[in-house]
Amino acid sequence: MKNSKSFNKNILRALKKYFRAPRTTFRGGYLLIELLISITVFSIIVVIAVGSFVNVLRTQRQVAALSAAESNLGIVMEGMAREIRTGYLFCTDADGVTLDSACGCSVFGSEKVCSALKFIDADGNNIKYSLNTASGVLEKSIDGTAQEVTGNDVKIQYFNSILFGNTPGDQWNPRVTLTVGIHPKDASLSGNILNLETTVSARQIDCPQGSPSSC
Repeated sequence: MKNSKSFNKNILRALKKYFRAPRTTFRGGYLLIELLISITVFSIIVVIAVGSFVNVLRTQRQVAALSAAESNLGIVMEGMAREIRTGYLFCTDADGVTLDSACGCSVFGSEKVCSALKFIDADGNNIKYSLNTASGVLEKSIDGTAQEVTGNDVKIQYFNSILFGNTPGDQWNPRVTLTVGIHPKDASLSGNILNLETTVSARQIDCPQGSPSSC
């Protein structure tokens, strides 16, 4: 018993000395929790950086596609404006009869909003601009022969021509306002519609070919 008590006392004494003695710690690495926190923070930073980079690339692609679409349609509308300036008989036949059905016109006061534009150019050709709703392409018909005038990377959302002063003998130079909505053909960019509008006045007053004195 004495030996057992002495042994227990020795153990207690040794433990007291151990806990009372100053201890130094040495850390030769990182704790697991520290590594997990570092990896989590680094992952969050990488995700934010990659997301920002992807958004920048997407925005750049949208801007480039819209710029290309605008450039393509701008060239087409410039050519149309030149033809309109020297054209005559807009949505009107040679006898002075308005062709609302041929141009798909609706009358609003002194103006007509048409889904197509038909006239005779300076060379005497019958010209008609209209939208092919199936393909989203603007077409130009010359004496009945249609051809596409917008590129494959552009889709026309809508095309309208607003006419004023196109009635023969009204003493007004015809004025044509073209309104076009376009977007890139890429399906992911279809929501970015670019609206363009231009107004062109013809140089001569419309009048029937058979009675020029009415002008």
